[in-house]
Amino acid sequence: MSRFLFAADEDAPGGVLAFTIDANTGVLTTVPGSPFAVGSNPNPVSVSQIVVDPTGSFVYVTLPVRGQVAGFSIDASSGVLTPIPGSPFSAESGAFAIAVNNLPGVTPTYVYVANQMADSISGYSIDATTGALTPVASSPFAAPGVTALVTGNLDHLYAYGASGMMVFSIDPNSGALGPVGSPIAFSGATVLTYVGP
Repeated sequence: MSRFLFAADEDAPGGVLAFTIDANTGVLTTVPGSPFAVGSNPNPVSVSQIVVDPTGSFVYVTLPVRGQVAGFSIDASSGVLTPIPGSPFSAESGAFAIAVNNLPGVTPTYVYVANQMADSISGYSIDATTGALTPVASSPFAAPGVTALVTGNLDHLYAYGASGMMVFSIDPNSGALGPVGSPIAFSGATVLTYVGP
């Protein structure tokens, strides 16, 4: 099976760059059709951050100006991207950072989007067959000035916003977020990463 690298393409009209990775050398080769457009001229789309779901079947990219999330299915042999039916999906103003979560043994997988201008986080469940996103109950969730997110195979989502570092518990049955503790005040985080077992 090929391995792939995907990147958000900020150049107009905006989209996703796709590459295959040579398993022996690491050399990149452009996937035919790349970049895969989210918008079309004369309607360029500003794209921001990008994630792939844990199965490697779908890729999602945020569209901050439009307050949306675009999704593509990934051809497992070629890396060619096909828009998911219903994409792009509504988020809120300033949809920027994005994170994906899959708890071991729990279905479905969840996607979370930081809506910087709306002071919120939108949560979605991923349809395992189509990749379509469905808002989770009570979404969006309050998160003042949120600009960065990180999660993994965890039952928590970590976020940075206007009040500092925030922690949210993830309900494994619904994907709903609940605040945990008080924010830890500090300024300046732009990207978060997690290291764990």
